[in-house]
Amino acid sequence: MPRVTLTQEQREAAALERMRETLADGILIRKARNRLTNEQIGHGLEIGERTIAKIINGGDVKLTLTQTMRLLRFAGLRLEGNHEL
Repeated sequence: MPRVTLTQEQREAAALERMRETLADGILIRKARNRLTNEQIGHGLEIGERTIAKIINGGDVKLTLTQTMRLLRFAGLRLEGNHEL
């Protein structure tokens, strides 16, 4: 099979898509394990249930930084980096 060369933009888009899928999977796993509804998840995270549904389906949403951090923690994810400025 021939090797496909991706542009930097395509690699970045693919990486973001993988992150979206990982976040959605984390939410769905926790939701299933605890038998939660989107409404219950949203209430606990102070995010609307429709927003939770959009995230699970890979859509774009606008969240505060605090909401984003709560959502990542809920999904069992964490930020990584060298934290240098």
